[in-house]
Amino acid sequence: MAEETVALDEELDEMAEALSGSMTPEDLEQLKVKHRSDEARDILKADLKYLKALFDRLQSEKENAGKSSFAGAGAYDSGVMLSLGGVDMAVVDAGTTSAPAETGGTFDVGV
Repeated sequence: MAEETVALDEELDEMAEALSGSMTPEDLEQLKVKHRSDEARDILKADLKYLKALFDRLQSEKENAGKSSFAGAGAYDSGVMLSLGGVDMAVVDAGTTSAPAETGGTFDVGV
């Protein structure tokens, strides 16, 4: 809290000096650069906080999806979902099903 107060006092002193017109153009330019770097640092901190929260949420969703969504779906689930026309379906690995895979057949799309 004391550090914030000291930093705020320094900023107010710099602003008062800039407004009084006693700063040289070089000092004024340096003040602008310092202010921009402070803003960039604050933005970077906010971005990092947001990304950490986003990745934490995605990780927890991934863990929860792995535990609960396939619990009653059967032993053949690969853990992959496919959404067609707004309907979610579990993708079944053809190598683990008991039915033999057909080869050489035709498939009519009906376009």
